[in-house]
Amino acid sequence: MEKKKLDQIIEIMNTLVKTTSNLSETTNGLVKTTDELVKRTDELAIKTDQLAKRTDELVKRTDGLVKTTDGLVKKTDEILVQMNRRFEQVDQRFEQVDKRFEQVDENFYEILDAMNEFSTQVDSRFEQVDKRFINIETQMVTKSYLDDKLSDLRGDLIQGIRKVDERVTKTIKLLGIKKIFSADEMLQI
Repeated sequence: MEKKKLDQIIEIMNTLVKTTSNLSETTNGLVKTTDELVKRTDELAIKTDQLAKRTDELVKRTDGLVKTTDGLVKKTDEILVQMNRRFEQVDQRFEQVDKRFEQVDENFYEILDAMNEFSTQVDSRFEQVDKRFINIETQMVTKSYLDDKLSDLRGDLIQGIRKVDERVTKTIKLLGIKKIFSADEMLQI
């Protein structure tokens, strides 16, 4: 009878050893799975950081475009100011010519020749101004073009952010389904 009890105790001990071994294997499997999840989470964090860097680069490029556009506007304003000065100079010259006409009747033909020469110079200056205007117009970016490009960029950024948000949400749900996160932890995230 004691031998039976000893055999039963030995059998129970063997069962306990097997159960302990199984528990150890299961625990090791859980640790490996947890390590893999941590690696994947780290990879997602790296990708999110990369996306943030790209977004920052796009913002910098957009700021550069805005600065360039501001520079073009300033240059255009400067050119217009210079043109106004030149027009004022031309106006002053015309006033001087009018005074000469009032003062001199005898030198009418000489004055007429001077006016012809003067008008030729003015015409050549106007042609130069026209060429500059054409050059400015061909190089100038329109506001509607910039608005379109900026709105396209904004749409692309929003679309990218939504995709990342959807992926993170799906990942959290999968982790919840696999019982890695509790319902409270999922809500907190």
